Amino acid sequence: MRVGTANVGPMVGINREVAVMLGRRKVDLRAVQETRFRNEGTRMYGSDGERCKFWWSGGSEGNSGVGVMIKEEWKKNIIEVVR
Repeated sequence: MRVGTANVGPMVGINREVAVMLGRRKVDLRAVQETRFRNEGTRMYGSDGERCKFWWSGGSEGNSGVGVMIKEEWKKNIIEVVR
């Protein structure tokens, strides 16, 4: 398993690009900072071969936030996410 980290700035509008970067660099798990998403949640991003699941936790005003992106093939191994 390859692990990485990225300071992505506002994730709004670049979600697919981050998922593609995850696939291109062959990283299985990536921690991301400065997502600027509000509250907390999950989403799937990417296309065939580059899909990943994204869990995030952010402030109520969308001015901060952190998250974890994991390749789709690994998501079945996630048992629980505690925020």
